[in-house]
Amino acid sequence: MQTRLVKTIILHPRYNRAVVDYDISIVELDEDINETSYVRPVCLPSKDQLVRPDTYCYITGWGHMGNKSKMVPFKLQEGEVRIISLEQCQSYFDMKTITSRMLCAGYESGTVDSCMGDSGGPLVCEQPAGRWTLFGLTSWGSVCFSKVLGPGVYSNVSHFIEWIERQIY
Repeated sequence: MQTRLVKTIILHPRYNRAVVDYDISIVELDEDINETSYVRPVCLPSKDQLVRPDTYCYITGWGHMGNKSKMVPFKLQEGEVRIISLEQCQSYFDMKTITSRMLCAGYESGTVDSCMGDSGGPLVCEQPAGRWTLFGLTSWGSVCFSKVLGPGVYSNVSHFIEWIERQIY
């Protein structure tokens, strides 16, 4: 197990808590992470690289596992989710606007989704040659495991690549 402290957190300057837009931060750790067979880097997409609707991707997290339980898992959870179009996604959320800075993924049945405690976690998709690319960061969605079903909403990493590069280089 590797333990690191947070040295700096850089919030996106246009983050809007009310509508949960520009929901991205960069976290700088106090020390480098050691790469192992379990700890590996993930590729970032280019600014023009989009993930298409009906693509299957993976989410992981340590968040809640049900709406009646405050329990968090002992083991990192993962799930396969399907990317859905922004138009289809908007149909689930009357009171919030889905922007181009967001991605939506999940199922109408609500069977696989991120939940409270998963925020900031990865949505990764396998690309040709087996490269895993970080297309989304868990942001918000329907109340986990509720009767109001809908997809999870993720920050669209492709939209923020230029901002990320300005912060880290």
